[in-house]
Amino acid sequence: MNERIADLAYYYPQPYWGVREADDMKNLLLFLDGIAILLPRYMAGRETAADPVVAGALREQGLLRILEPETFVDQQSTEALIAAVTDLITQGAFDDLERPEWGYAELSRSRMGWDADVELSEMIIDELIARDLARPSQDGVSVPLHPVVRMTFLVLLSQLARDAGRRAGLSLHPATTRSDAIEDLIQVLSLPASHSAGHIVTFDLEAVGVNLATVPLDEILEFRDQHGASYKAYARNVRRLIAELGLLDPDAGADQVSRKAAMGWSAAC
Repeated sequence: MNERIADLAYYYPQPYWGVREADDMKNLLLFLDGIAILLPRYMAGRETAADPVVAGALREQGLLRILEPETFVDQQSTEALIAAVTDLITQGAFDDLERPEWGYAELSRSRMGWDADVELSEMIIDELIARDLARPSQDGVSVPLHPVVRMTFLVLLSQLARDAGRRAGLSLHPATTRSDAIEDLIQVLSLPASHSAGHIVTFDLEAVGVNLATVPLDEILEFRDQHGASYKAYARNVRRLIAELGLLDPDAGADQVSRKAAMGWSAAC
């Protein structure tokens, strides 16, 4: 009999969360087997520095999985990522963005597929620089991107992580505390050339989650040991429903889907 693959929340868009999001991470533990983050090697250790209480404890107990984009963002992911961004550029999705003098934020080249396909990654970086949507790298490991373009890369990666996870023997489920990340994804999926069905209901923990701010992590894990099976069964049923809704005709089902529709989970609760 095959061993069951662990269900992990794939936290995005940032490579690690801060103390203000720690309570949301606690809530995810009730529904899933752990949490995964996409952390470049040069950022190693920052996840526990940002949240030493929860992230540190989860890592010690094997409940935090560190995915390194240098190997996790493979050739297939890179090709799909660059193709999607190229489609958006071709459609003029970024043409009307204001180009702020300041505010460009670094994105690691590893999360742009550099380690899997240097030529392909370099091609899209050069194209973005030519359109003033990116600036030349200052540190050799990251590229300053327009904030909207940067968020688009990270949201697309969260969806590609599903298939990349399967190839790595993982079952990953995108989870974010950032409503703007969900809105960005909605905009991406609404474009005509998008390769997604485009209208899939997000799993919102608000209806079933509880406020865990004052509950110590060890008590949560103890409760999880006793009742986690019920929570995880609920989560699996919701994912099954999401998959079924994803098969609906997007035009026919668009009016029946919430404005929060997106692929992934919202951990904001």
